[in-house]
Order: sequence, then structure tokens, then C-alpha cells
Amino acid sequence: MQVQVLIEYPKFRKVWIAQVINVLGNSMFSVAVALFLLHRSDSAKAIGAVLAMYAFGGTASVLAAGVLVDRIRCSRVMIASDALGMIGLLLIFAIGATGSIFMLVLGALIMGLGSGFYRPSYGALLPHLVSDSSLRPANALRSQANRLSAIIGASFGGWICALSDPKIAFLFDFITFAISIIYFLNLNDPHPTELIDEGDSSYISDFFMACAM
Repeated sequence: MQVQVLIEYPKFRKVWIAQVINVLGNSMFSVAVALFLLHRSDSAKAIGAVLAMYAFGGTASVLAAGVLVDRIRCSRVMIASDALGMIGLLLIFAIGATGSIFMLVLGALIMGLGSGFYRPSYGALLPHLVSDSSLRPANALRSQANRLSAIIGASFGGWICALSDPKIAFLFDFITFAISIIYFLNLNDPHPTELIDEGDSSYISDFFMACAM
């Protein structure tokens, strides 16, 4: 039944493949960035700060993403998510392993913000890609892909770093962001049906309402 969903719904198959690629890249980054910073004199501090800010960004942007998908097409939010990932990764790569911790942390924060935008957008997009009866197996495929891709991505990232250099893993991660963007460019998912008039609640007020819940 789960495989049948991939066959019957081409748009879901497209998004599912993009998700697999995206998670592979994110998992590779978590391993590669630790090895990238390993030879610093303050490596423990740098690795901890970068990974903590990456996780913080991913958590902080989830609420904002939930409000965004009510106003913007989910595919556009996901493209922005991947674009942020590319920008943050380029910043870390440009600063280098011996660069300023502040700039490395900033790059990790930008990447984390992008990853946080991705997950709620995918969840909001899913009902537009499959029928109600196929929603359960589609969600199961999504969950399985997340877990498996995370394991494979981390393993592949470690393997690349062992055989070559963490920068090569960064390159692969950058490519996964680019491929994911290409998959979403022509998705043509529907625009949110509930348009917010000027007299309705603003993005900022909705964001603070979401934080309060």
C-alpha cells in the first residue's frame, strides 16, 4: 500500500524524493561539521556552539513556519528553507575551520532556521498531494524516509570525511540543497485558500499566538 502511494501520486513521489535528499544532506552536515572543527584548539567549544545553534535555529523557526504556510505556498517555503541551508553552509565553508566562532555559529543558525521551516511545510503540503484515504500510508512513508535517510546520511558523511575531507561532505550537502530546490520549483501546489484581509490578524500577531499556545 505504501509503495502504491508513490506510484499513484507523482507529485507526492517528487516531494518524497526531495525529502529523502534533504534529510541525507542535513545528516551529513551534523557529522561533517564536527570533524571539520575537530583540529581547533577550542574544538569542544566550537563544535558544541555550532551544533547547539543549529538545533536552536531548527526549533525556533518551526512556529514561524506554521504561520507562513497559511499565507505562502508550501513549496515556496521549502525552497526558501533549502536556500537558507545553502547560504549558511557557504558561510561556514568560507569562514573555514579556524575562523571566528561567531561567524561559524551564525552560519549554523541560518542552516537551522532553514531546516525548521522545512518540516511544517511538508506536513501542510501532504494533504494536497494525496487523497484522504492515502494520507496515512503517505505519512508512514514520510516517517520511514526520515529515519532511514538520517542513518544513511550520517554514515555516508562519516565515510566521506574518513576517506577525504569534511569539505567534500559539505559539497555533497550543498548539492542536496540544490537538487531539492529543483524538485520544488515546478510543483504547482495550491496557494493557501484562506486569504488574510487587512482587517484580519497579522503575521506577527499570529506568530505570538502560536508561541503562547
